Amino acid sequence: MANTLTGDMNSGMVQGGAQSLPPGQSATTTSQQTQTGLTTDRNVLVTWTLDTLQRMRNFRRPFDQRRAYFYRQYIGQRDRRMYPDNLTPRSNTFVPYPHQIVDAIVSRVHDAFFGIEPPIEVRPKGGTPESAWQMQAVMLTCLKKAQWIKQIELGTRDCGIYGHFGIKVDWDWNSDTVTGPEPVYQMQPVMDEMGQPIMNPDGTPSMLPMLSPLSGKPIQIGQQLVSKQVPRACPKLSVIDIYDLLIDPDGEQVAHVYECSWGEIKRQVANNSKLYFPEAIAELTSRMSQYRDLDQDGIIIRMAELWDNT
Repeated sequence: MANTLTGDMNSGMVQGGAQSLPPGQSATTTSQQTQTGLTTDRNVLVTWTLDTLQRMRNFRRPFDQRRAYFYRQYIGQRDRRMYPDNLTPRSNTFVPYPHQIVDAIVSRVHDAFFGIEPPIEVRPKGGTPESAWQMQAVMLTCLKKAQWIKQIELGTRDCGIYGHFGIKVDWDWNSDTVTGPEPVYQMQPVMDEMGQPIMNPDGTPSMLPMLSPLSGKPIQIGQQLVSKQVPRACPKLSVIDIYDLLIDPDGEQVAHVYECSWGEIKRQVANNSKLYFPEAIAELTSRMSQYRDLDQDGIIIRMAELWDNT
């Protein structure tokens, strides 16, 4: 899954790394596209991605009814039964054994993975025990931020219900708004050699914190609450819903259809500008500018992510 293709089903937001050639495209065709420009190559890639997603979606639909039957068994739902005359209802007593069995499997898997503290241990190999302990602390902290225990439990439950599940391991490029206290220092203007204050380009005097004559540290006169955007900088584990998982019958591609808010997309682009095509982001930005009164996190965009297993 080294190659990731991310796309908006409508506007053609596609991300590509080391891309494999779409079916029916030769190296000569690729060379000609390189000469005509990058836009042509992206248009071909977008068309191939949408066609591939539609093909995998059509392949999945015949199995949706069977998956719905498995889920109804899990929650203990059963159709109404009638006698052969189709008038007299039969007894509809149903014991939800699948629910008990699945929950037992989920709890046993949880105990097997997380029954020992810590669940992940880092041992030094050519390093010091202190460096190994620091790496273990970083790994456990990042995985806790990624809610890995919750995601593994969700995946185990889906596997117990349907017999298979998909989980996507990605890097979380989103940001969180953190509000905390920030010290306020006593300021003084910066003077030049003539004893005159140095002015900034905007016409205001340049200021520096005043240092204490005793400790040599800035003099703090108070605190103020400041909100900052802090990158999450942790893995992102996403259990793929069984109805959003698209699998190629030939075993070449796997796709995940999901929804993402416009605010989250903007925060991702701010941390990594190579996630999406710049022209697609510019087009969405111009469209979203018409809805200034709406919350950016309330605008949901349907997207698809396609992996090449080869």
